[in-house]
Amino acid sequence: MKKTAFYLALSLILTGFVFLVLAIQSWNKEQIRQTKYERTLGRVVQIQPLPEDKTYPVIGFYALDSQKIMVQAKHEVSRFSSYELGEVVEIYYDIINPDDTHIVRYEWFWMSFLSITGIAFIGGGIIWGFLIWLRANRRKWLLEKGSVLEGLIQSVVQDPQIILQDKAAFIILCEWKRDEDSGTLLFKSEPLAADPTEFLEEKETLPIYIDLQNPENYWIDISFLNEEKVEIETKLEIEE
Repeated sequence: MKKTAFYLALSLILTGFVFLVLAIQSWNKEQIRQTKYERTLGRVVQIQPLPEDKTYPVIGFYALDSQKIMVQAKHEVSRFSSYELGEVVEIYYDIINPDDTHIVRYEWFWMSFLSITGIAFIGGGIIWGFLIWLRANRRKWLLEKGSVLEGLIQSVVQDPQIILQDKAAFIILCEWKRDEDSGTLLFKSEPLAADPTEFLEEKETLPIYIDLQNPENYWIDISFLNEEKVEIETKLEIEE
């Protein structure tokens, strides 16, 4: 599970970098557009129909040499036309080839969207990875410096708030009390993707590593489950 979480965090970071690369490419295209094209104002002089209820505008504008140009902007196709006859629109056109004309819209939208999405993915992956690192170090500290209690196994329950492999995760509940007069402490194991009940049949207690100064900082040692799983898989392979 630890490896799976690590790979998920890494995939988030890599996905974020992909979005950032696309954002940089979008920015480069915009810079090329700024140098290649001239910006001016044009007017929608006609709305031409196309099949499937689509339309495109015919735009008239004056070039730098005061030449009046009419462009059929078929690349500005819209099923529900957002252009009105007589509407003034900002355009950019190629000085050498005025027919290469585009309406300025959502100029920086995609670059902003890709940048924000990329940063969000990278940030999420880094935070997730940091939490995994904290958990690993917490466990290491508890194993080295924590106190060990023998928790009495109570039951195995499912937590519908945690989903692993498309189903509610399984939690082992243990309790411990110092003596008959003291209160009972309840401990929960890490969430498990599979039901561990069959591996607990011969066990009554589980070791609990705990920081007595901060009782909420504890870890139930369920590492034996991986060993049991390996043994079962090995037996199945031998039988086959």
